[in-house]
Amino acid sequence: MPVDDALRLIEQNFEEYVKKARQRNIREVVPRDIRNLLLDLLEMRPLSMGDLDKLIKYLKERQSMLVDDQIEQKRETAAALAVK
Repeated sequence: MPVDDALRLIEQNFEEYVKKARQRNIREVVPRDIRNLLLDLLEMRPLSMGDLDKLIKYLKERQSMLVDDQIEQKRETAAALAVK
């Protein structure tokens, strides 16, 4: 492979890597209503069934996002190792 082509390939892969790393490190803002529910729990205030359902739904969605992100990271790592 010519050096110029190799450098272009490295540059493209590095840009993708940096972009994905930034996306992973972006801090997710917890919605205000969810924060209020969590504060109510910390202060030992009772929550209604609707509040609990809302909190559970948010936590399940967040968990799903984290699991998907971990799976993607493992795929990328496996693909990078397979190339070597």
